Amino acid sequence: MNHNWMPLPRYLLRKNLVIQVLKKHLPESKSCLEIGYGPGDMLIEFSKMGLDTFGFDFSYEAYVETKKRIKRCSSVIRERIKLFTHEKEMGFLRYDFIIALEVLEHVKEDEAMLANINTCLKKKGLLIFSVPAHKSKWGENDLWAGHYRRYEKNEIAEKLVSNKFEPLHIWSYGYPLILLLDLLIHRNRKKDLTSLIGISKEALTKQSGIKRKNNFINRMASWKIWVFPFFLLQKLFLNADLSSAILVIARKKD
Repeated sequence: MNHNWMPLPRYLLRKNLVIQVLKKHLPESKSCLEIGYGPGDMLIEFSKMGLDTFGFDFSYEAYVETKKRIKRCSSVIRERIKLFTHEKEMGFLRYDFIIALEVLEHVKEDEAMLANINTCLKKKGLLIFSVPAHKSKWGENDLWAGHYRRYEKNEIAEKLVSNKFEPLHIWSYGYPLILLLDLLIHRNRKKDLTSLIGISKEALTKQSGIKRKNNFINRMASWKIWVFPFFLLQKLFLNADLSSAILVIARKKD
């Protein structure tokens, strides 16, 4: 079975909100760094918005996939996107935005990463990141993806403050669609777990961002037209704590 990446509903719901946040702050911002860019789809969106766009991903497969995607995209200025191949390169510049979507849960020392991100941001720069929510929802998909943890809202707020960030929004996005999809995802992941025995979290992390089963259900789920009503619906519940997914917007403190 083909395992090419495709934009599934959770990703589309998250992407919709991230782009709205970026557009709101565009007049005062020029550059962004995405950590863990996966297939590179968001990097292309950032470039189309006129941002000087930088990306780092420790997966070589993600790097290769992203280079191909950028090359195929005729509407993007390729010179506007620079991909770092070594983590230390991120610190050579300072950025208006740093985006890390579905990354922190894969990092053993997540607070150390938050501290490093803070040093890479310009004064009053924004950090936008997403993580899986609620420790009680730990399940097969977390094992498949190589996660270390899930998060609670108050835990995120505490970690941000202790690492010199001001939390602006801690949103529970994707409700109610994501909860319905979780039931299907966890059930399907049970079938995959036996094939993952002995594989490291690092290896699982590298594959989780770019591989999706190319079956009929996933292809249908990736159609933006049927997800569109949920773009509107999720806004009603952002400040509740109902979904299994969290999107955070935080500002670097002076």
